[in-house]
Amino acid sequence: MLAAVALRAKRVPTARRCATSQCMETSPTHTQSDKQMTDAKNVCGAQKVVLVVEDNETARWILAEILTVEGYAVCEACNADEAMQWLTGQAGIHAVISDIEMPGSMNGLELAARIHTELPQIAVLLTSGRHHPPVATLPPATKFVPKPWVPGEIIRELEALLSC
Repeated sequence: MLAAVALRAKRVPTARRCATSQCMETSPTHTQSDKQMTDAKNVCGAQKVVLVVEDNETARWILAEILTVEGYAVCEACNADEAMQWLTGQAGIHAVISDIEMPGSMNGLELAARIHTELPQIAVLLTSGRHHPPVATLPPATKFVPKPWVPGEIIRELEALLSC
């Protein structure tokens, strides 16, 4: 937790993350003006935007901070339903990092399957402390990292998914 606080202290004041009004307020939808992003990491010549899907606010914040410090643009969603709103309403999301177990109409595995079917160009990295799905059951372009993870592991797996 202290590392995450240190990461926030190093954050560039002009950098901004995407934020959905559902996470930040009580409104169930978000608008284009809510979708302000940080400078993104340059991988293979293109800026990369990552959507973090996590119902635990602290875990979502820590992961978003790690990604922001690494130079990725970060959008955040509280559940799979909100993630699908982002994915259908925001062009340019390259990867999704999602918890498996969360509230809503689908879990992270179902979200990954839906992304593979509807948006196969988007890479998915799943994470969980309770569920450890066999690799053979994951959709293509999907990897799994068990919790607790370390920042370097998440970044390495994400970069492997995004590699050209």
